Amino acid sequence: MTLIYRRLPPWHRRRCQEDDSAMALNPETGKLLHHIKTSSTNKCDFPLSIFQEHSRVSLHHGLQDCRLAVCSPHVPPIFADNFDYQTRLDFVRGILEHEEIMGNSIYTHISDSCYAASACNLVMYDAISVASSVPAKVIHLVLCSQDVLQRWSHPLVPDRFIEENGPSCVYHRHNIYKPTTGLQLSRSCVLESSTFVGSGTKIGDNTVVANSVIGRNCTIGHNVHLRNAYLWDNVVVEDNCRLQQCLLASGVVLKRNVTVTPGCVLSFGVVVGPEIKLKEGTLLQPTPDTDGFEDEPAQVEGK
Repeated sequence: MTLIYRRLPPWHRRRCQEDDSAMALNPETGKLLHHIKTSSTNKCDFPLSIFQEHSRVSLHHGLQDCRLAVCSPHVPPIFADNFDYQTRLDFVRGILEHEEIMGNSIYTHISDSCYAASACNLVMYDAISVASSVPAKVIHLVLCSQDVLQRWSHPLVPDRFIEENGPSCVYHRHNIYKPTTGLQLSRSCVLESSTFVGSGTKIGDNTVVANSVIGRNCTIGHNVHLRNAYLWDNVVVEDNCRLQQCLLASGVVLKRNVTVTPGCVLSFGVVVGPEIKLKEGTLLQPTPDTDGFEDEPAQVEGK
């Protein structure tokens, strides 16, 4: 197995704390000698045997895990035979621990030029790109985030995706993407940099949209402020709402004077308001969670 990594400075927005790790490599072959997850610790312990057995050892901490692995045909059988390997990291640890017995090795490839990243959580979702919906073999909308909007992922950019009737959107200055048809913009609304708006969407008076993605058939009222917000299809935002660093799934309705603070996620069909301010990191869904064994929704204690 060969793991793909990308060099990134510590301040880069694609550096994710969950993926922070320290590694010991053979600088000549790229062979992985030791791997430590550093997201929950302030120190790294490397076995002394690594330095005794190798004349040269390269230590790395500033690498981004692209979550890409090039595997040999031997990898699936090893996963099948070891039920305690639940994740790729479990597999890597197991191979490193039993390398002498099993005779398997893991190598790394470190890229300095290509673009590679994984939207493994909401932070990375905001930093890079997200999925598209492709019904009936037609790409109707590409929901994209900052790297895609700012064209770091070229040629994977919104205006390069073609529908049956032509391009789905047109690229404008300051990384503004507008649909070719069906958009209704008030004369007094403002679309600032790095913004994507889907077809069939309506935006009202004195509304400001910055660094955001708005899906198809959305309705945005008057005096609304959207900054680093991600709205999927058929979302309704009424007048005087404030949204910042949040994600609204399809069918969400925000009544008037609703404030959505950073880190909030609203699932499909959620209705909020009027005149409500959500706390940071609020997660809302229309139905309670189930325990996976009962037909009826699980009861939450105290509610």
